[in-house]
Amino acid sequence: MKKQILILLCIFLIGFVNASNISIDYPDNVNYGEEFSVDVELIGYEGIYDVKIDILNSTGDRLSEIDNNGEWRSTHYYVEDAIDTSSSNISSFSLNITQKYEGEANINVKIRDTSIDSYEDYLINIDFQDEDASSITYDPVEIILDWDDEDIINGEEFEIEIYIENLEDEDYDLKLWIEFEDEDIVISDRYDDNEDEWKSGSYYISNVFSGPGEDEEKIKLRIREDYRDYEGWAIIYAKLRGEETFDEDIEILKQEEDGDDDQEEDGDDEDNEESNNQDIDNNPVGNTDNEAILLIRNNDNQTEDIKTDNNIIYKSKNQYIKEYAIYGFTFLCIILIILLLIDRK
Repeated sequence: MKKQILILLCIFLIGFVNASNISIDYPDNVNYGEEFSVDVELIGYEGIYDVKIDILNSTGDRLSEIDNNGEWRSTHYYVEDAIDTSSSNISSFSLNITQKYEGEANINVKIRDTSIDSYEDYLINIDFQDEDASSITYDPVEIILDWDDEDIINGEEFEIEIYIENLEDEDYDLKLWIEFEDEDIVISDRYDDNEDEWKSGSYYISNVFSGPGEDEEKIKLRIREDYRDYEGWAIIYAKLRGEETFDEDIEILKQEEDGDDDQEEDGDDEDNEESNNQDIDNNPVGNTDNEAILLIRNNDNQTEDIKTDNNIIYKSKNQYIKEYAIYGFTFLCIILIILLLIDRK
């Protein structure tokens, strides 16, 4: 009987352990400026996953670039759809140390689908040979802009995230502004945290970024009052003093009128009440009054719960295991105690 109990306990403990893990293979030593490979194998994963491989020094600065779908990019970015376990659970990634550094560094790996799993502190040694420092060339400064499309509303403040690569060891001033597509007219103001005031996008903000390496910052913008009625496509520009100008297309959304919102809400009250009642009657899960439970389909064509009021957006299989495994473990312990007592009698 005791042997059978031990077997049951072992089987349960195997299922209790989080099955998802990774295995990575990489060289112990790499040289500055030389390409090398990192192999990532997914264990216990099913589906299509994005992969991010960072190589960081002790202060968290990124030291490398990665071949991201045929283009060398900062390891700040994920390689999207990098591993599809339906065909293979392993993939090889090419990296290159692009920052002057010598010594031990950390490799951090992130696996992303609907959630993110992090695996950190794999150690790698970087060698830097400074035999001819004059022959070393530095990559030009690169600016990357990012924002939430739904936030770019005329009449409201919105944030632009700015990510800078390949900075020298100095401070940088930034100018950030928006113009019409076909006219060289600045239509935006930007907020200066240093001076605690709004100014035209024509002016620089002092000492926004610091090198060497990379840096990032968020800047608040708003469309100027003179152009309050504008909606449509425009161009956003970013420029570091003394460097090239970067630009991207950006869409300015019209602010919704309060009167229209109130009228729409009043007109839809009865429809919403009827729709809510119908949803409650037809809900196959049997939800309570204080939470709405919807059903979505995951990659395996199985349904998962979304609880909007409780802010539970998605539950993966691993999350279900983590939540309910403790109850199963408690129940199994009770059964084992009962069996032991019976065997002793």
